[in-house]
This record gives sequence, C-alpha cells and structure tokens, in this order.
Amino acid sequence: MTVVTRFDERYIPEPMSGCWLWLGSVNGKGYGRLYSNGKLVLAHRFSYELHVGPIPTGLVMDHLCRNSYCVNPAHLEPVTQRENVLRGESLVAKKARQTHCKAGHEFTKGNLSTFEKSGRACLKCKRARDKRLRMAQGKSLGVANSKKTHCMNGHELSGENLHVLPSGSRRCRTCARQKALAYYHARKGSR
Repeated sequence: MTVVTRFDERYIPEPMSGCWLWLGSVNGKGYGRLYSNGKLVLAHRFSYELHVGPIPTGLVMDHLCRNSYCVNPAHLEPVTQRENVLRGESLVAKKARQTHCKAGHEFTKGNLSTFEKSGRACLKCKRARDKRLRMAQGKSLGVANSKKTHCMNGHELSGENLHVLPSGSRRCRTCARQKALAYYHARKGSR
C-alpha cells in the first residue's frame, strides 16, 4: 500500500466546513501524522506537498480554517512563523495585534516602550502611573512635598540647605553632597 493510498484512507471530507478531517494518529497539538518513506511527517504538510507542491524553506503551514485536524490543501497557506502566530488566537497574538492601550492611547513609535518579559507598554500610561506612585510616596511635585520640613535623613529643608529644581522638586543639598562624595571616593578607589 502506497503512502498516498494510506493518506487518502485516513481523512473524511466534512461537507459543512469543507475541511478534510484527519482520522489517523495525531500528535499532542492535534496535528495529524503519518509515516512517509520511513519518517513520521505531519499530515497537513504532506497533503499540501502532495496536492500543491513543495513548501518554501523557512515557512510553516497556517490552517486558514483554524482546525488542526484539517488536511485540505485549500485550507492551508505557507506563511512565516511570525505571521502564523499573529493570525492565531493566543494571548501573545492578541497583544501583538493591539494598536491602542486600554486607556485608548495609540501605540506609536513615540508612545511605545517594549520590555523583554512583559511585552509592550504605553508610555503615557506609564508616566501617569509613575506620577501617581510618586504622589502616594510623598515625592510628588505638589503640596505633599512642599510641606516637608526635613529630608529623609533628618536634615532641615530651608535656606542654604534647600535646592529647588526647575520641575519644582525640592532636594537636600547636604544629602546631595554626601552622595556625590561617596560616588567620587568609590570611583577613585576602583582605579
């Protein structure tokens, strides 16, 4: 029995969807498989190569019908792995297709930050979140910071010891000097 005969015996056409449903063995992801020339191959790839032609190098098969059991070559399209993922319904694919953040800000080059683990972030939302956090910690530019009389190290914030930045932020000059000296000595000692 030829491999083509074995292939033809292991699927059944489904009239409503047009899918050719694979009835043979499947792998853990639900893709049909069969032996061809002593090798275990994916049934949908075999079907495409049998009925259409070779799959271009570096491309994967996308099931346009979204049915992994389908081996109908008309339902298959060779695409890049990235395109295949983007067409899918996984959380990664949905996030990659997203054009705006939850607050409605558009993901543009100037309003997009990418992170290795968490993906993409809206810079407008991130800045607003950071500002709220600073306010909650008493490090805001507003009233809460202007009421402070001493820095976190106990130095009085008045007269020569108070430095007000253009942003309105208040800094302790004594702490700033101590920090600069510690940095200088650390750098000098490492040479």
